[in-house]
Amino acid sequence: MSDKPCLSCGVLNPSDHLFCEGCGFNLSDSDIAPVYINTLKHDSVLITIDLFYRRIFYFVLATLLGVGAEWIWHDHQITAGVLALAWFVAWYIPHAFHQAITQPIPTEILSKNIIAYGPASKSGLFIVSFGMFYFLDDGFFFKSYSFLGHAYFLFIEKSNIDSVSGLEQLPLAQSSSKICITLKGGVEHRLSVYKRTQWLMLMYSHGIDVLIEGLRFTKS
Repeated sequence: MSDKPCLSCGVLNPSDHLFCEGCGFNLSDSDIAPVYINTLKHDSVLITIDLFYRRIFYFVLATLLGVGAEWIWHDHQITAGVLALAWFVAWYIPHAFHQAITQPIPTEILSKNIIAYGPASKSGLFIVSFGMFYFLDDGFFFKSYSFLGHAYFLFIEKSNIDSVSGLEQLPLAQSSSKICITLKGGVEHRLSVYKRTQWLMLMYSHGIDVLIEGLRFTKS
């Protein structure tokens, strides 16, 4: 079995290897493999949810909206329109979720230590835009893509962070809830993430002040 050189650092690797033994560069043509180059190297935590049950939840919710439309208007055409729109949204949300997870690690943070990462949205919804939120050893990095493919970048340096807190949420969306990153100058960045408590506890364990229900947890 012949060796092949890494295009990034030049180290020779067995031809069946997916990643370079020297720098972790992706050696395959897989669309999914680049996601794990950095995260495997640093033993990062992927914070997400079970997509299979999420799909079922959205389609059941969409069907109930159609039933409600029929009960209110008693018009089959309106019901069909509501169902078509609701089912499209129910399909698109998990699709956008999957697209975010399988995005390659952004080149801006390939050299950084990724502590945790997971799907997130700056607007609080996964319908119009989708993205990934990265907790780094020196701060936070967020990258999202709009429905039209436009990219949005945000880097928050750890030394500029005053605290991170959870925000109120609707009972319907308990698995997806908002966090607020407050900078020392008072500027706030709000994102919607899954498993908010796990995010907050990870941040606290890595030296970031966390506000939960009015209580401030600090390691300083």
